[in-house]
Parts: sequence; structure tokens; C-alpha cells
Amino acid sequence: MRRFGRGQGQADFPTEQPSSCTCARLPAAHAYPCRTRNRQHSSSQGTRESHGLSRPRYRCLRSRPQLIVLAPPNRITRRSDFTRILKQGVRVGRRDVIAHVLVPSQPDLITLGGPRFGLIVGKSVGNSVVRHAVSRRLRAAARGLLADCDPAALIVVRALGGSANCSQPDLERQLSSAVSAAMRRIEATV
Repeated sequence: MRRFGRGQGQADFPTEQPSSCTCARLPAAHAYPCRTRNRQHSSSQGTRESHGLSRPRYRCLRSRPQLIVLAPPNRITRRSDFTRILKQGVRVGRRDVIAHVLVPSQPDLITLGGPRFGLIVGKSVGNSVVRHAVSRRLRAAARGLLADCDPAALIVVRALGGSANCSQPDLERQLSSAVSAAMRRIEATV
């Protein structure tokens, strides 16, 4: 049996490469670029339309208008905002969602643009596809609450594990109930 020491596990290959062929090989499609392969019809001018597996994105965007479920000014995206709302806000739970609501005593100009919503959808809800579906449904439910909430309200919605199996009307009902209960608690303390 032969034992290999350090650096002896590799084979010794020459570094020289074989010489290339003198004639260049071209695919049949590029062999005669000026001539068409069909003798009865001439070749078309300009670029050809692609025939891939999926349609180009720009066509989809033009044919369907994009609906923004929850506009960017109504979203909470910064970690510091989430932390502040979770620590200082009023917490109200329902079977599938928990709402943390904070109405600042002195709202700034950013806050006065309307209520802002943030979502927390953890791995306990399901895999990535399920979490994104729950997030979309919660954003749609939050959009329905924009007119009913205080314009300075900051709301973080945490989805619990059962929210993946919950119907959309039930999810909207639970979220509306939790947010309105939190708003009543805030009004009672003021």
C-alpha cells in the first residue's frame, strides 16, 4: 500500500494545452448570416421576438395595472420603529394575530401621513411561500383599517402559527378587533 505525504495526492499533468484546430468551427445558424435557411422566403429584418418559457415582464406590467395593497408611506420598515412599538405600545392578542399599537404623544410630520403598519411573520407560520401569502393577506386587511385608525397610529401585527390556515374574512375580523381594542385602551388611558 502506498502512502501519500503532503502535496502528493495530486496527479502530475503537463501544463501544455493541445494546439487548436486551424479551421474555426461555427454553428450552422451562424455559418451564412446573409442567407436564409428557407429558400422560398427571405429573412426578416430586425431582431426577432424571443420564444422563451416565460413572457417578458414588461408586457405583464403593461397589460395589468399594479395594485399596491399597502402604500409605502403606510409601512413600517425600520428596526428601531419596530422595537419602540413592541416595547412601548399596547398589546392586544387574538387567536391568530397580535396587534401592538402605539400612538405617539407628540407625532412628527412623518407619522401624520396616516397610520403605519408593520408585519412580523415568523417561521412558526410556515415556509417562505406560506409566510409571504400570510403577509399579503395581512397587508390587505391592514389596508381596510386605514380609514378607521388614528392618523398618527403605529401598528405592528404579529402573525401566529394558526394564521396560515385562517380564512381572509376571519383574519380581517381578528385584526380589526385587535386594533380597535388597542385603540380603546389607549383612549381610556389618555
